[in-house]
Amino acid sequence: MSADAVFHVGCVSYLNATPLIAGLESASGGRVRVHFDVPSGLLSGLEGGYFDLALCPVVDQFRSSAGLRLVPVGGIACRGRTHTVKLFTRRPIAQCARIAADTDSHTSVNLLRVLWPDRSPEPLELVAHDFHADPEPPAGVDGALLIGDKVVTSPPSSEAFAYTLDLGEAWLERTGLPFVFATWMARPERELGDLPDLLTAQLDRNLGDLERLAGAAAEAKGWPADLALAYLSEILHYRLAADDLRAIERFREAVANLESVRQQA
Repeated sequence: MSADAVFHVGCVSYLNATPLIAGLESASGGRVRVHFDVPSGLLSGLEGGYFDLALCPVVDQFRSSAGLRLVPVGGIACRGRTHTVKLFTRRPIAQCARIAADTDSHTSVNLLRVLWPDRSPEPLELVAHDFHADPEPPAGVDGALLIGDKVVTSPPSSEAFAYTLDLGEAWLERTGLPFVFATWMARPERELGDLPDLLTAQLDRNLGDLERLAGAAAEAKGWPADLALAYLSEILHYRLAADDLRAIERFREAVANLESVRQQA
């Protein structure tokens, strides 16, 4: 691979990716080009070879036929609350069954499936809904699962949807582990050269400059500045440790068990 190779990187445009990606293009001297999409849209670009690397939902690694490999240079994880992966319901969750699911999501929808039997005796029915096109949950649902900035900037009415569940908190309560929503992934045969080093260096720089980055991103995305800073510096973490990798495997097992049950039904 030549020293001046240009890398194409896929990433979400949510606030939560700011420490991973902010300033990367300029810091790389133009050798990295960042392309933004929602989490559920990044997989096709990676599998199709358009991206060298992408910040994909962890569930995509479980299911992709391309044999995606995790590239250990960062991810989006929490230990407890996420603040941006929430279930909103009209009544107590134990009385709910029909949930509008944010079409942006892959991992969070499967996390809800894993957690659901702990919360409700009713069979879960998911209804796909594009909350970008229509921020209001559709008629006839008991609740709505939202992810990303819209949880803060355009949540459902608290009068109509008075009950909430943060899925990161629910996972910690169930397992005692953090939860990893997304990691950098690549096709197994793709040569990445010094791209992992570029990403690691940029993450280090950004984590040392979070107050400025959070302020700028909050203004652009409609977040309160103090909440954005707390979100990036306290609620989420970006360097994946042994506990995070154990959590990925625990989630992999839980999703596989769900698939096995559904196939037997």
